[in-house]
Amino acid sequence: MGSPIGRLELVEAGGALVGIHFDAPADGSPQHERGGSPVLTQAHQQLAEYFAGTRRVFDLPLRPAGTEFQRRVWEVLATVPWGTTTTYGALA
Repeated sequence: MGSPIGRLELVEAGGALVGIHFDAPADGSPQHERGGSPVLTQAHQQLAEYFAGTRRVFDLPLRPAGTEFQRRVWEVLATVPWGTTTTYGALA
């Protein structure tokens, strides 16, 4: 999908969003099977709303790949309210 920050490739597996790749090629890279799914449709719509300034909270099924530590950090990051900043120390 096109976005104000460049082309994004949305990746779904098993009914969950598993990746968003920045600077995705516009030529339909064969790295991932192209096609629609309910999750990809929702992700595209919610990202479009976010970039339009009408969405602040996402409610997509996510399944990011990472270590246990990375997943714990992402869970904490998800609790930071929209429009606020924090520090690494405060999150730790």
